[in-house]
This record gives sequence, C-alpha cells and structure tokens, in this order.
Amino acid sequence: MKVKNEQGEEIEVFTEAEMQEKSKTVAEEAAKKAIEDFKAANPDKTAELTDLQAKLKKAEDDIVAASGGNAEQNQAPPRIP
Repeated sequence: MKVKNEQGEEIEVFTEAEMQEKSKTVAEEAAKKAIEDFKAANPDKTAELTDLQAKLKKAEDDIVAASGGNAEQNQAPPRIP
C-alpha cells in the first residue's frame, strides 16, 4: 500500500504480516543458495568411494587367495599392552 509522508512523497508501506512473509522468503532463498554453494564446493564422492571400496575388497580377496585362504597368517601378531 502507498501513503504520503510528511514531505508529501508517496512511499510504500507494509503490514507486519507482509514483512514477516518477505523475511521468510528471503531466508529460504539464502538457505537454498548456501546449500547450492556448499554442493558446488563439495561435490558428491559416492561413485569414487564405491570404486575405492571395490578395489579394497579385491585387494583383500587377493591377499586371502595368496595366503592359501588364510588371511590371518599375513597379519602382525597382536600387541601386548
């Protein structure tokens, strides 16, 4: 809504409800932007992690196969405190 101030200039005024709604909208937009910025700076590594886990599993299987099926014989003895 527009009203005239003391100098006769027409200015726009808002109700409390309109201000709260605008504030909520601005906050939501800022949160979305922050999430997008975070995602851009920290790309998803799921595919890379899955690949590394598969390579680790294969390496572990190769160790078991090379040790004649007993992977524990290639491990260091437990430490005694």
